[in-house]
Amino acid sequence: MRWLVVAAVAAGLAWVGLAVALDAWGGAQVPDAHAALVAVCGCHVQPDGRPSACLEDRVRAGAALVVDGHAGRLLVTGGRGDGPVAEAVAAARLARDLGVADVVVEDRSTSTEENAVFGMALAPADRVIVVTDTFHLWRAERCFGVHAHVSGQPVVPRRPGQRIDGALREVAAVAYYLATRRCAGGEDA
Repeated sequence: MRWLVVAAVAAGLAWVGLAVALDAWGGAQVPDAHAALVAVCGCHVQPDGRPSACLEDRVRAGAALVVDGHAGRLLVTGGRGDGPVAEAVAAARLARDLGVADVVVEDRSTSTEENAVFGMALAPADRVIVVTDTFHLWRAERCFGVHAHVSGQPVVPRRPGQRIDGALREVAAVAYYLATRRCAGGEDA
């Protein structure tokens, strides 16, 4: 019985350690100076159709990169979840309000993998800067890496609780993607 407790504690510590490592890795990434495209990963919208705080932060970071001249186009991704509009539609409205003229809207995806596959089909590019939360960047980079060279632009999450929750959930998502061989990244994937 004691070995079960030790194993459970070890597994829990490993889970937390991986979550911290994913978040730290994402936070250490710096985007390339220039890319053809900035891709914003989707996140949920509010019941009134406005971007959630998470999506708003991602769009603001992506729009700033385009407005500052790091890329000429902005790709916003995300289909319709529980909200009244697709994530990408809400994101595109905000991006245009922030001064981005060239916005590509991918509004069918329901996963990070689909963000990349559907988005890159609409806006193929050799170099892409992916914008998402720090803990999500490792997986997102591998998904977009199937189609393009990617650099990451992390977004600082709003509250520590959201960051911890997101990073812990991301460990499960990474494990699933690795187990099912999704988003292996690189040219041969």
